Amino acid sequence: VPVDLSVRFESTRLSEQEARSRVEHNIKGILTGFRASEHYAQPEAKLDYEMEFVNRKPIATIHTWGIVRHPAQLYEAATCIVLFLILLAIWSRYKEKTPEGLLLGVFLIWVFGLRWFHEVFKENQVEFEESMEYSMGQLLSVPLVVLGIFILARLLVKSGKKSV
Repeated sequence: VPVDLSVRFESTRLSEQEARSRVEHNIKGILTGFRASEHYAQPEAKLDYEMEFVNRKPIATIHTWGIVRHPAQLYEAATCIVLFLILLAIWSRYKEKTPEGLLLGVFLIWVFGLRWFHEVFKENQVEFEESMEYSMGQLLSVPLVVLGIFILARLLVKSGKKSV
């Protein structure tokens, strides 16, 4: 995705040559640095930029490329809204007769089951995850989904004993 970065130097004492030197060395170093390389494509050998002066202050507009990402946080937010509506519907239907543990079991299965899916679209947060087949978020979700299934299974066994 094309991205234009605007860098404004506050000093009025910089010559055009000094400003260009700072852009070509410092800004390029920042764009190729460890954290920035996760968000911007590596600039080619020569940095593509334009320089202009406004009120004797240099302003550089750097043309680069951003790396496209999925809005995983929005996916998570949307599924949490759906979860809220499901839990609200269950509670509205049963109110105080809601079986103990039903809402918790559904919550755990929904949130952490879908976390497994959402983690596919997220970038790894720490370096050691690069060598792992599954992300740490996915691995930590498994026991909580199992706990949710256990709670619902226990609930079904209890309700089966009451009806006999």
